[in-house]
Amino acid sequence: MIAPGAGCQIRLLHIEDQLAEATLIREMLGGLSPGFVVHHVDRLTLGLEQALTGELDVALLDLCLPDSAGIETFQRFHGQAPQVPVIVMTNMADEELAARAVREGAQDYLIKRQVDPGVLVRSIRYAIERQRYEEALLQSEERYALAVRGSNDGVWDWDLLTGDVYFSPRWKGILGYSDAELPDSVDTWFTRIHPDDIPGFEQALQAHLSGSCDQFVHEYRIRHKGGEYVWVLSRGLAVRDADGAVLRMAGSLTDVSVRKNAEEKLLNDALHDALTGLPNRVLLRDRLAVALKQLRRRGGCHLLSCSWTLTGSRTSMTVSGIAWATSCWLHFQSASPACYVQAIRLLAWGETSLPSSSRTFATSSTSDKLPIGSSICPESRTLQGERRSSSPSV
Repeated sequence: MIAPGAGCQIRLLHIEDQLAEATLIREMLGGLSPGFVVHHVDRLTLGLEQALTGELDVALLDLCLPDSAGIETFQRFHGQAPQVPVIVMTNMADEELAARAVREGAQDYLIKRQVDPGVLVRSIRYAIERQRYEEALLQSEERYALAVRGSNDGVWDWDLLTGDVYFSPRWKGILGYSDAELPDSVDTWFTRIHPDDIPGFEQALQAHLSGSCDQFVHEYRIRHKGGEYVWVLSRGLAVRDADGAVLRMAGSLTDVSVRKNAEEKLLNDALHDALTGLPNRVLLRDRLAVALKQLRRRGGCHLLSCSWTLTGSRTSMTVSGIAWATSCWLHFQSASPACYVQAIRLLAWGETSLPSSSRTFATSSTSDKLPIGSSICPESRTLQGERRSSSPSV
């Protein structure tokens, strides 16, 4: 349909089997501005032939024709020529039928004996304008749907007044479900969020709902159908009334598991030896720095440098080091002792060789964990204390 502009003639198709009524409509529209070009046919099939040429702006349709009757007449015409706005014009004063026709796509429903030129012209112009806007809206929705499918995102729409939620099939597909397997409810969403991620999710959501954040954007883990958790990114925007109260909120859900897994692998590769898989100096430097800060808060600490040698059931440990003002217990948790040696050398001796003032102890324990308690003299950097059999964890 090509919408007529100001001063253009409106091309009207009148499908009516009663010649007298067709003549009356022609007379009503004759001489009006803008002008009307009326084409009359008395059969639905003839009307469809004319409509399919694409040279119409609007159609007046009677529901009682020789080759069709009732609501089926409108359904056939609208189904084959949806681009033509239709005004049903009949003698059937049936409110239920009128409501159904409008619900199924008719632009208006007029009773013949109640029509005058003003009502008819206004109905025609409104029908043409509504059809134009409906077509524009349909095109916009199609573009949006294509964009969403192209981005492979799921869509959600949450009515905060009623609590109703809509999840698109793709939203459910990201979680491994078909459209029919998950109900559209808030619990479907919120109960599947990883427990550790719930506080952050709620904080981000509340920040947007309260107006302190312009947009809701948050990454979190959500439970998949298979039981594992997948990383997703939620984006959303709230719709507010004139007073700023939130009416609804809509947004998208993106599967970011591939990116998150890649980030975790990069981080793991940066902090672990590629050959052995053991923590490297970067990780241990960071962990030791954190541990030392904790120890300082408790009153000071020592840093010991250790090397280990296993001989049968005995473990030989070389201890050397210096460090801070008071003695403490340093408990190596679970990492390889050799890795701690490397990191401690970096921190205590600047990657230089260990000083000669080292002392070797032997123990029957072959565990990677060895609690050590010692007091170091900062001036001489020599070991002043003795190894103890047990100690509290740092």
